[in-house]
Amino acid sequence: MLKRKNKEIGVDPLTGLGGAGSLVDGIEKRLSQGQWPGERCALALVQILDLPEVNRVYGPEVGNEVLRLLATRIKSSAPSKSSVSREQGTEFAVFFPNSSMRDMRDWSRSVIAALREPFSIDGKQLTVRPAVGICLGTTNHKLAEDLLVDARQAVHESAAKAVGEVVIIDDADQNRPRLRADEESIERALAQGDFHLFYQPIVMAGTRQIVGFDTLLRWIDAQASGIQVFTPRDFILQLERSAFALPVYTWVLEQACRDAQMRNHATGGSMVLSVNIAGQQLEHDEFPNIVAAALSSSGLPASSLLFDITDEAVQRNRERTWERIRDIKGSGVRIGLNDFGGGATSLSTLRELSVDSIRIPRVFTSSIESSLDDTVILRHVFALAKEMGIIAIAEGVERETQAEKLAELGANLAQGYLFGRPERASDVMTRLTAGRQAPAA
Repeated sequence: MLKRKNKEIGVDPLTGLGGAGSLVDGIEKRLSQGQWPGERCALALVQILDLPEVNRVYGPEVGNEVLRLLATRIKSSAPSKSSVSREQGTEFAVFFPNSSMRDMRDWSRSVIAALREPFSIDGKQLTVRPAVGICLGTTNHKLAEDLLVDARQAVHESAAKAVGEVVIIDDADQNRPRLRADEESIERALAQGDFHLFYQPIVMAGTRQIVGFDTLLRWIDAQASGIQVFTPRDFILQLERSAFALPVYTWVLEQACRDAQMRNHATGGSMVLSVNIAGQQLEHDEFPNIVAAALSSSGLPASSLLFDITDEAVQRNRERTWERIRDIKGSGVRIGLNDFGGGATSLSTLRELSVDSIRIPRVFTSSIESSLDDTVILRHVFALAKEMGIIAIAEGVERETQAEKLAELGANLAQGYLFGRPERASDVMTRLTAGRQAPAA
């Protein structure tokens, strides 16, 4: 995290770049000038997603050499007036005192191309996957920490997308309300019920029949100016760093199981409940007991619960995480992988974890009508999933032509605005009991 200069902040000994927090003075000086719009400052974060795997396979010496070479490439790509630092183990920061949206798009393309070039180390040809998130300074940013929070959110979103997809946050002209998501606010929100669950239908790709619901978390803040609904983009990073991450995630699981069992009881069905699971949950010793308690208290069968696990969670603390995933799967809960094809997950992961489903990210489905490459990729992914007995769920379906093409290529299930927008549990129940096939888009 960026912090003010002190005796411990200087040059990173490994890369020769500025050390963690070395950019803060320049950032706050530029923010204090407050010259908006026009040329603005920008903070870019570059994360190397698979460096832990390089360390594991080739050893830390090779990993350190990769970091040194990465630092050289990032420094070379940056304009002369910018500043570069190594903020964390695999994260670099670049501060641009004067920039624009166009500048950032041009720079991000060049730096990704540079970082994707193979490294030749001791006769080995290595490649890495960079995630790039950028935030352009706005009047919403008063301190370096404010800019960092949005930049970190941007790189978090980039890491969840396909390789090479940059996320740039620029809300200068939107007057987007900002959420105070510090430790105290999160604790208060949990205590007074400001967290709410919304559900989006998952349907059979061919028939459009609803077979389950995906669980989505919202923070609804009642202010004097009106009720504001915030998505995880606005608070998930702060939540994950807080002491209340596990209590919030536990509440999500317990409430989602209760809502799902109520739907199944009212409709006489056995629809699947999809819930995202974070790395912190999988690492916690009590997580299996939390899962068992949520199923027991709600009455929801374990086979109706699907845990969607991110690539980041799968790769994090791998030995312990994989053991936990296998234990949970042994209890009857289904296991799915999020954003398949957009992360570091290998085909061997599908086999070793015996996953039940994979989610195909929006980046592949969005251009399926026009991209021959995406069509070929998805046809083979769906065929592989069928051979392995894995359910393939296509996300982000918004057009009829998309849905038709996905069904033709072999997708099992689909999710997106075409079939229904996220709704509260009560609204979903009303539509289901009224005989509606899906919530209105």
